[in-house]
This record gives sequence, structure tokens and C-alpha cells, in this order.
Amino acid sequence: MCKKEKGEITVETTIVLTVILMIIGAMIYITLYVHDVTCLNAYAYGSLVEIGSKEECNEQEALLKINKTPVFVLGKKVSIKEDFNNCVASINYNARNSMKFISSFISLPRDSYEVTAVKKISYEKMCLYKAIKDGLNK
Repeated sequence: MCKKEKGEITVETTIVLTVILMIIGAMIYITLYVHDVTCLNAYAYGSLVEIGSKEECNEQEALLKINKTPVFVLGKKVSIKEDFNNCVASINYNARNSMKFISSFISLPRDSYEVTAVKKISYEKMCLYKAIKDGLNK
């Protein structure tokens, strides 16, 4: 009877330990996913604020900084467009292979995100913009 109990405990322990390790692995993976999304958004906003503080928007510098973001589980595709007083970065998250498996258990955030930063504009451009806007309102 003693030998039978030892065998049962070994099987139960193996099953429980496997489930616990899977849960810990999923928690680590989800934590890395949230880290990557947060870092990408923060790097995008920081680089847009930096290039927006200059009068000329240099999109290549911003793309280079955003693409150097340290990520673990995400692939990224970034595009930057310039508006009159905004710089907008569109980030598409390309989840790597196992995110589809995790998305069956939890709802993940959307796959794309836009970060907007206001550019600094010169006084002359601001006056011109106000004049055009006032002219259109009449």
C-alpha cells in the first residue's frame, strides 16, 4: 500500500507542477507584452516631442529612435506623418507567433496606436494661420 501512494503523489505532483509552470510562463509573457507596448508608446511620444520642439520636423531621426526601442515579444511598424501643428506616429504592433494563443484566454489591446505631439511653430506661421482661419470664418 505504501508503494501505491508514492506513485499517486508523483503523478499528481507532475500534473500540478506543469500547470503552475504554465501559469508562471504566461504571466511573464504577458508582462513582457505590456512592457513592449508601454515602451513603444513612450519612445514614440518622447521622440515626437523632441522633433516637435524644433521648427522643422525630422521624421527620419524620430523613426530611428523609435525603431531602437528595446522590445521582447513584439514586432513593430512605425510611420510618422506631419500635420500643420502636430506630429503623429502610427505604431502597428505585429505580435510574434504565440500571442494568438494568449489572446484566446485574455483580451489584448488593439493592434495599432497613434501618438500625437504638438509642434512648436514660429510666430509668423501662427499669425498666418490665424489670418487664414479668420478669413475663412467671415
